[in-house]
Amino acid sequence: MLCSLVALLPLLALAAASPIEKRYNGVYIVSGRDGKCLTAQTRNGAGEPVYTQDCNTAGTATWDINPGSGSVILHGSNLALDAGSNPGNNGGLKLWTSYPGLYQQT
Repeated sequence: MLCSLVALLPLLALAAASPIEKRYNGVYIVSGRDGKCLTAQTRNGAGEPVYTQDCNTAGTATWDINPGSGSVILHGSNLALDAGSNPGNNGGLKLWTSYPGLYQQT
């Protein structure tokens, strides 16, 4: 019995090392402070600011989130949340063309 357990250890290590990929598509981003949803108007595309509104309002944006990449993408587009050229706490966010791995978008 001990020999069979020892033989399984390498397989268990491989299984534990493989990350479980979770991806969230078409979800709301809801503020914990006031329960409002993060949204944006896409009429102008890149450079459009994001803002919050009631989640049950027509046209509230949904987002695609892949925790592995760090990017948050506007659902159905190639626009990502972007902190701009001066990212920091309490800075404004905007939509910008998605560049995976770009510091402002992670």
